[in-house]
Amino acid sequence: MPANPTVSRGGVFTSEVTFLGDDDGLPVDPTVVQLEIRRGSSTVAGPFDYPDDGITRLSTGVYSYAYTVPDDAVLGEWAARWAYEIAGQSGYAVETFTVAAPGAAPLCTVDDVQARIGRTLTAAERARVATLIDDASAAIRLHTGRPFAAVTRTIRRMPHGGVVKLPHRGVADVTAVASIDGTALAYAWDGLNQVIVGLANQIDLAVLTTSRAVDITFTAGSDDVPQAVAAVCAQIAARAFGRPADQSGVQQETIAGYSYQVGSAAASGGVGILPDERRVLDRYRQVGGTAFVGLR
Repeated sequence: MPANPTVSRGGVFTSEVTFLGDDDGLPVDPTVVQLEIRRGSSTVAGPFDYPDDGITRLSTGVYSYAYTVPDDAVLGEWAARWAYEIAGQSGYAVETFTVAAPGAAPLCTVDDVQARIGRTLTAAERARVATLIDDASAAIRLHTGRPFAAVTRTIRRMPHGGVVKLPHRGVADVTAVASIDGTALAYAWDGLNQVIVGLANQIDLAVLTTSRAVDITFTAGSDDVPQAVAAVCAQIAARAFGRPADQSGVQQETIAGYSYQVGSAAASGGVGILPDERRVLDRYRQVGGTAFVGLR
């Protein structure tokens, strides 16, 4: 079993265990297989009994269970506790895992990748693909400079003639404008990326002549991922899935007169982006904001 993997709230933790016989050390099927998900000494989920409660027998002596971590799960170390009985002897095996706060949402799904691979993935393979999707999503966000998610943030800007232009496209809402000491200010949003600080139907000399910055809270972006971006994400993850993790960085090998070579993107695993994929992503790159030029 892997050592203490990290799983986000709402994510899937797949525990896999192999039971070995005492006499020959070979895999053996227990007469009893039971699983509990624990936080400290408390049972959070289960017990789950094979074969009725979702435990899967992968092969002789090898069993797995996919547990969906609750969205409100307590952060920190958890454990999957496998209880078993072999030849009349009882025992247990424990695999720990860490529950962490979720990061940015993945830009494609495991099913998207599975469709490109062309076969049904096992539970263990799905877990690996989920990790590769996280890698690909991070690489795409780094390349484009865009989160591909609705993000609420507060920025501090100096009004020019009582107007602040927001440095983001796709502004969905402006929820607050305040002075730097926290005092709420009247404002009007034009529905695009311009905020008028002060009353929208009056000339506010204090605002027009102020040299003080203001804090503007707004939401920009959308949780909808463009289909082309999702396709690139799935393609990167599928390509990385077809290459063993310990072969990352290897572009060429020669064995007994036989040699093969892969491109740098394939050798880069879940963060490798091909030129054609870059051209698709370039259409979504975040460019610079508004520059103000003039006298004050």
